Amino acid sequence: MNKFEALLKKGIAKIYTTKDNLFTLDGTIITNNSITLHNFSDAEYSLDNTNWQDSNVFTGLSSNTDYTVYIRNKGNTNTQRFILHTK
Repeated sequence: MNKFEALLKKGIAKIYTTKDNLFTLDGTIITNNSITLHNFSDAEYSLDNTNWQDSNVFTGLSSNTDYTVYIRNKGNTNTQRFILHTK
């Protein structure tokens, strides 16, 4: 079982996709106030599907909270979303 499968089993992560499964959450690190995703080349990341960033790191988050994380290839409107729960 990989780390992401373990997160799914514990109910910490859920996957929702809006297109093909282009991304995986292997290597994702979740703490009480940050989420660090796998750093995909040519991808951008968002917490609101509107404001995009090149960084795969989200900090300053609230603990014990669900966050929807969106990932897409730069210049592409097809996104994949994941719901992650901070500790």
